[in-house]
Amino acid sequence: MLKTTHYSLLTTHSTGFTLIETLAAVSILMIAVAGPLTLANRSLSSSIFAKQQLTASLLAQDLAEYVVAGRGANAGKSDTAWLGNLSQCTEADPCGLDTLKGFDVSGNSQGMVQCSAPDFESCRLTFSSTSGTYGHDLSMPGNGINKSSFVRTFALSSINDREAQILVKVLWDQGITRRSIILRTSLFNLFKEI
Repeated sequence: MLKTTHYSLLTTHSTGFTLIETLAAVSILMIAVAGPLTLANRSLSSSIFAKQQLTASLLAQDLAEYVVAGRGANAGKSDTAWLGNLSQCTEADPCGLDTLKGFDVSGNSQGMVQCSAPDFESCRLTFSSTSGTYGHDLSMPGNGINKSSFVRTFALSSINDREAQILVKVLWDQGITRRSIILRTSLFNLFKEI
């Protein structure tokens, strides 16, 4: 008689993944997704900062041009100093200006605000969402006029009777960091006789 031997292979049929395989797959997926999300978050933060910095630069330029316009409003007036009431704003006691308001017949700014140190909260600008403008008007809060994150101050320092230096500072808070833009420019009395 012939002797036959039967060998049986033990095979198990696995229908799922092991816990280690699942954890490895999830870890790889998290790393693949986290990289682009981190880059997107940094890009968004950078674009917000760039927008705030650009707005601050434009607000500083706006105020400097307003002071130049004030000099023009005082041109040829013998009874008015060439800087009008703007000359009372010094680095020790800076002022704020609402550039949406004009000059009176004396050549004085109608929108001047005295700033109080150390945080200059009285010089915080408001933003009108209906007109898209910045100013100091909080007379109608809730009607599209809200406090902005920007504080704008300026000071004049007289160099001589024909020249003054304008110093404009725009401050804003970004998270826990206080940011600032400082603009310096000279203003000349073009109407003074030599």
